[in-house]
Amino acid sequence: MGLIVLMGGENVNERTCENIYKKYLPNNSTILIPVWSTDDLEKQEKYKKIFLDYFHDLKAKKVFLELEDNDEEIKNKVEESNVIYLPGGETSILKKNLVKKPEFIQKFKSYNGIIIGNSAGTLVLGSKYVETGKDTFKIFEGFQIIDMNLNMHHASEMEPPLRKLSRNNKITITSIEEHSAILINEKKIEYTGIIVSYGYLKGA
Repeated sequence: MGLIVLMGGENVNERTCENIYKKYLPNNSTILIPVWSTDDLEKQEKYKKIFLDYFHDLKAKKVFLELEDNDEEIKNKVEESNVIYLPGGETSILKKNLVKKPEFIQKFKSYNGIIIGNSAGTLVLGSKYVETGKDTFKIFEGFQIIDMNLNMHHASEMEPPLRKLSRNNKITITSIEEHSAILINEKKIEYTGIIVSYGYLKGA
């Protein structure tokens, strides 16, 4: 597996994580983006334009915007790409649409390029992830591409419920603040920005 970039959230309109992309994206990248984090056709069109403009400005050679291709077409695009970008949006919708493409998920585990997750796109890569509502914190199963239990858009007021969730479920939760990222490759893990870990100690 190549480099995996777990981003805690970005305002793609304002390009608040552009510095991370500039540092890690290869020149003339071919990027595959499954635009599956919303079922709203109007939002899909909006996201497509944002992604095209953003990554072309970052000197991407080609950007595939994946919506309704069949398995063979997706396989060919994965093989041609050297970057897969999983966008933010509605985590439950992204997960639902990815579940429909099990071969696509399997290819993540042997992919030699760069996988970038942003917000919802990061959450589904984990073993488990935390979805936060107005007053609720719930744990869901991820696709286990990365052996981490993840939370996004970290803020200080999340600390008590995340600690409780970690203790009650006997897991460690890694919470990534917006504009921050974890970068993982075979040799090391790097952190940029603010990342907080809520650990569970056996017997505590």
